[in-house]
This record gives sequence, C-alpha cells and structure tokens, in this order.
Amino acid sequence: MKRWIFLPMALLAGAALAQVAGSGVYTDEINGFSLSPPAGTERVRETNPRRLVAWQKRDDKTQAVVWTLDVLKLRTDASATSQPFATRAEVAAQQLRQDRFMTEDPILGTTAGLPSADYRGEWKGVVSLWRRQTWIQSGPTEYLILDISGPMDLKDEMDRTLTLVNSSLRIFDPQAAQAQRRATLQRGGELLEHVKLETIKPVLSPQPYYFSLTLDNRTIGAIKITESIAQRSGATGLLILRSGVIRMPGQPRRLSREELFATPDRVSESWKREYIEGEGPTANRFTIEAVKQEEMIVVTTSDERQPVRQKKIPQTLLGPYLPQAFDLILPRLLDRQIKQAYGFAMYSGAANDFDLRTMTVIGPANMQTSAGATPVVHLTDQATADSAPANVWVDASGNTVQARTAEGLVLLRVTAAEANGLFPADMAELGALESKAPAAPAPAAPDKATPDKKDKKAK
Repeated sequence: MKRWIFLPMALLAGAALAQVAGSGVYTDEINGFSLSPPAGTERVRETNPRRLVAWQKRDDKTQAVVWTLDVLKLRTDASATSQPFATRAEVAAQQLRQDRFMTEDPILGTTAGLPSADYRGEWKGVVSLWRRQTWIQSGPTEYLILDISGPMDLKDEMDRTLTLVNSSLRIFDPQAAQAQRRATLQRGGELLEHVKLETIKPVLSPQPYYFSLTLDNRTIGAIKITESIAQRSGATGLLILRSGVIRMPGQPRRLSREELFATPDRVSESWKREYIEGEGPTANRFTIEAVKQEEMIVVTTSDERQPVRQKKIPQTLLGPYLPQAFDLILPRLLDRQIKQAYGFAMYSGAANDFDLRTMTVIGPANMQTSAGATPVVHLTDQATADSAPANVWVDASGNTVQARTAEGLVLLRVTAAEANGLFPADMAELGALESKAPAAPAPAAPDKATPDKKDKKAK
C-alpha cells in the first residue's frame, strides 16, 4: 500500500498531500520537553511502550528506512543518585556493553542545561549499526534519552543530526504547560457543546467553493468543497463533500474524494475517503471508511495488512473531540473577536489515536488583493504537537480566504472557472466520479463489547 501523508490543516486535510516532515517544534507536555525534529524525516506514528516519540529518515529512491531517532525515558533506582554523575555514566556504559552496544567511553557535558552523558559506538545485533545515545538527567531519578541508530556508513550524518536535535532540546516543568492545555481543551469543548443544527445552517456555503494550491510559487492542485445538511442512517447533520487533485513535480498524479458527515451533537459521525494515485488502468486506489457511535470509532480500509481498526475516545477527550466534518467550518464557529486559543482532539488514522489541534485567533488584519487591501481576521492552526502552525486568514463570516504553511504551501480561494481551468481534465474526472457515487452507507456500528484495550493519554 502506498503511504499517504496528509496536511491536516483546516480545509487541507485529505486534499493536499504534503511530503514535508521534520518541521516545527515537537512539544511533549506530559513529559516536559520540546525539540526540533530532524529535517527530512517523518514522525513514526505507531505506538510503542518503550519510547515517547520517534522519527525516521527514508532513502529518497527506495523509501526504505535508513536511520531512526527515538526519544526514551528511563527511571532509575533512587540509591543511584548518591553516586557522582560520572560514576553513573560509566555504570550505564557497562550496562550498554552488555546489551551489545560497544560504546566508547562516555563524553560528559550538559544538554538543555542539565548534566548529560554521550555514548557512541557500534551495536552488534543481526546486523551491525552505528549508534549514539545522549542521556540527560531530567529529574533526580529520571533520564531523557535521545537514541539514533543506522548503518555504519551514515554515522557522520547521524552524529550531526543528533547534535542539532540536542541543541534544540528544552526541558521544562510540565505542570504549567498541562494547565494551559487543559484550559485550551476546555475552551474548545465548551465551543463544541453549544453547536446546534440552528448554528450550523446559517454558516454553510449555499454554493460549492474552490481553492487553488501552490507550493514554492508553482500551482500543484485544486479543491472543490460542497456543504449541506443531510441525513445518514436516520440522523440529520453536516455533510461535507470534498474533492481535489494534486500534481507534484516528479510524482504521480493524485485524486481524492471525501464524504464527511457528523451530527451537531457529535454522537453520530461517518466518513469515507477515496484516493487514486496515478492515471489509467494501472492507477493505485485506496479507500478509508469510518463510523463513530457514542465514544467508539471503527475504521475499515482497503489495506489488507490492517483492514479494521477501532479506537475508544478517552473520557478526557470526549468534550473537545472534533468530528472530521467540523474541521472545515471551525473558523466560522469560534469567536473571532477575542484573541484566544481553542484546543480540540482529532482522530488520526495513521496512529489510530488522537492529535491535539490548536486554533488561535490572532486578530484583525488587512490582506492585499487585486482589489486592494481587504479586511480579514488572522488565525493560526497547529494540527499536531510536532507541526508548525499554519497561518489562516478568514473573512468577516469566517470563510477561509488564504492559508499558508511553514513549508510554503498556499491555499487560495478562487472561482469555479479558475479552479477548473488549472487542471481541466482532472477536475472533469473528479466531477464524473462525484456524479456516479451513490450516497455513502454508514458502516456497521462498532461492537461495544470489544473496546480498544490500549487507550492511552494523547500526547
């Protein structure tokens, strides 16, 4: 199965396929640290109880993983703190050697202003890898460990990479950050609690609307969006139809078509996404369908390796849980007159977990257009903890006029004629797919007797 990487910014999720990773700052408010991920890497979304977070670098041609950076946390015996730090570093080195990490003598220093020990050497397993670990004493009995490993011939690249990541590392008391996040999520939950059918109807666009996508001043895509009130399985709610084309230089053409549905009370939700990579009979097709009832989400895909997944929304995230369909109209629902941040929990299919998204009202601004200065409201939209916030400008009604990401991707409101003129054959093909598509049936309701047993606190 092809890997699809989405930019989950408002109005872009599922439509623009961003191949940029390692941008922004990753912040872990639970464990109290932040760092800049390595450039040109992607975050590993699969969960692992041994690590807090990880990134991996892929070969440009083969897409094989060439090296991985893990962030780990280790708690030690309290009696060990009575020993000098240098002694503890040497004891750790001896233990690492027993674990087949043929480390050189540890290099003592400071990282993020705290005592640290650096271990470099060869790890001998099924294959030999070069490895470097930086152990930072983040608490009396706690160590934060940054661990990078890969083939021996890339040791200089990995060494430079970890040095850069170490220089960006910040360690802080998580209590203040957690309190701020709780307040932000509470504000988002209170906003969603007051959403009714009567509040959604007036803000919907009566006609389809369109966007162009540019990257580094090159037009790479176009998007069409239709909003309405509809019924699914007897429930009335918001229905979003979104289709788009992406043509990145040197990459296969990509088409996407989505149906996103949610009731105003967020009790019932479903979505279907169809993707086509390439053209003609050899094109690759991928489908995702999902349904949410109460607190359970069940996802089915055309990926034979993992065709069905399900996830229970933790009680702490039920209030700020944001349906996929609400993503598009979110700027129209919040108070754009007051500078403040709203936090939401959004389901991520890649991780089968929840990303914490923050939308912040910055304030009024003017945007230069062909008609002159146009009054707008400036927002920022941070989709995940390790993504740089996107800048979004909306009109007086909260409709997106333009959005820009840190990677240079620009979303611009255009007319139907302009959008269709960018990629006429692709937009016509999407129109044909849309006209043939039947109303998406709701997938089978989840089995509440078999909830996800590995619910964990979202990071």
